[in-house]
Amino acid sequence: PELAKQGFVALLEHVYATGEPLTGTAVRADWDDDADGQVETHLVDYAYHPLLDGEGRVTGVVAHVTDVAERERAARERDEARREAEARAEEAAALAQLLQEQAAELELQVEEAQALAEQLHATNLELAAATERAERRAPELRATLEGIPDAVMIGTREGLTLANQAALDLFGVGSVEDLNAIQPTQAERIRSRDAATAEPRPLGEQP
Repeated sequence: PELAKQGFVALLEHVYATGEPLTGTAVRADWDDDADGQVETHLVDYAYHPLLDGEGRVTGVVAHVTDVAERERAARERDEARREAEARAEEAAALAQLLQEQAAELELQVEEAQALAEQLHATNLELAAATERAERRAPELRATLEGIPDAVMIGTREGLTLANQAALDLFGVGSVEDLNAIQPTQAERIRSRDAATAEPRPLGEQP
């Protein structure tokens, strides 16, 4: 009775009336299969084939119905597992691509750092060589300065670095440090003159 209300009997009658077989796959069917008074939902495959007599008239219908709920459940689980596996594979591929890009970027940074380190090393070697040359020439330069009878001072805008004894005697000090200490007050006194006019140059134009 339960299946009759769901159209299965009508299908049987159609096969009997027309002689045309009918089949269905994973069709929902509800019935109480354990006699507990509760109707359970099932999925069934069915095949209805007509029985023909010698003259081709339908004399009956052979019905084959199989409960395939477990098969369909397993198929759904298999499909879900496949989709999950595909999603994880895509995530893994994306992560691998990201890691590959980061590795390439890191490799480039390492190469740049190595190149910079080599440049710094070469610069340090050049500075060390220049310092060594300057240190070797320092006594020679000092001797040359001391051999000049006139006052000679060497320096930058930040201050004097060398001065011979004549320069120290001229300003009445005992060291280059003392010269730097009195430099602001002596700037007007020692500023250079214009070669054409012999006039003192403004302080802002001093060499």
